[in-house]
Amino acid sequence: MKAVVLREHGEGGLRYETGFPDPTPGAGDVVVRVRAASLNYHDVFTRRGMPGIKIPMPAIMGLDVAGEIAVLGPGVSGWKAGDRVLGDPINRVEGGLVGETVHGGLAEYCRLRAHQLVKIPDSVSFAEAAKGANPRRLGRCRCVLRPARQARRRHGDRRHRVGG
Repeated sequence: MKAVVLREHGEGGLRYETGFPDPTPGAGDVVVRVRAASLNYHDVFTRRGMPGIKIPMPAIMGLDVAGEIAVLGPGVSGWKAGDRVLGDPINRVEGGLVGETVHGGLAEYCRLRAHQLVKIPDSVSFAEAAKGANPRRLGRCRCVLRPARQARRRHGDRRHRVGG
């Protein structure tokens, strides 16, 4: 698969690769076909390297990932192929962080634990879900981020658009 792979910390360690192995699901896993992923401060820290934190290499960063379920692993229930999902970047059951302790979303496919998934409402795009969604909030509300075009603007306002 195509992926942005971190082979070593530092400026020269990030590479675009076209032959990285596809993820395969184990028990309780799903493989998500990535439709959108975002970069955030944690990805920058991961690339630079963080004192005291050892990350297994190679690593695929991208802790915010949204897409469609491509493959279900054994024992997964309540989900089906094609479901629109957002991955909670923190594995709150077993520990770990997407894009650091397990491969993240800067690839065509990403393996996640089924308990990390949150359904994306049809009214929310993959890009909106990945660019700043709090998975807990997404489960409760129909709106992740108000699109910039709907934001209340006044003359002289400064804007910073992240993602999309």
